[in-house]
Amino acid sequence: MNSGDRIRDIRKERIVYLKSVRNFAKEKMPYISKLKVLDAGCGNGAFLRAIKSVYPSIAAVGIDKEGARIKEALYKEKKRRLGINYAVCQIEKLPFKAASFDAVIIALVLHEVSSAARAQMIAEASRVLKKRGRLVVVDGINESREIRKLMASSGLGSITTDKFNEYDNAYVGIK
Repeated sequence: MNSGDRIRDIRKERIVYLKSVRNFAKEKMPYISKLKVLDAGCGNGAFLRAIKSVYPSIAAVGIDKEGARIKEALYKEKKRRLGINYAVCQIEKLPFKAASFDAVIIALVLHEVSSAARAQMIAEASRVLKKRGRLVVVDGINESREIRKLMASSGLGSITTDKFNEYDNAYVGIK
């Protein structure tokens, strides 16, 4: 396989993944249609842009610890203005007041960090959720038990698990 084939494979995977995001948003996230949403660990903002394409009226904020990723997200926002705000910060120390968001999304982040960091991230996400707000975690199927346990210990209830794609589940908890 040459590098051109690998680039096409990555693009195809990305298209399939973003289709999964849009489908999940349509089917499982209708409650966010006019709410304030935080994508914690947004990378270049692709997940949040996909959700914004389904629910254009959401107030959206994306954060990531890597300035280069936020710079890329801001560049994409400048090219196609969707009204998404971006900032550099860590999920473990969110600079937002308690009860600031109706929904917080942490997608494909937790499997990259230690158990202690996972616990801290989920606790911070729960802290910034409004009453009856939802935490949506998209991550590996192998992390299911730990993610559900951490969500419950952070005060989230009615935790559901749905298949997101062949590799990941979506875990949703209500504050």
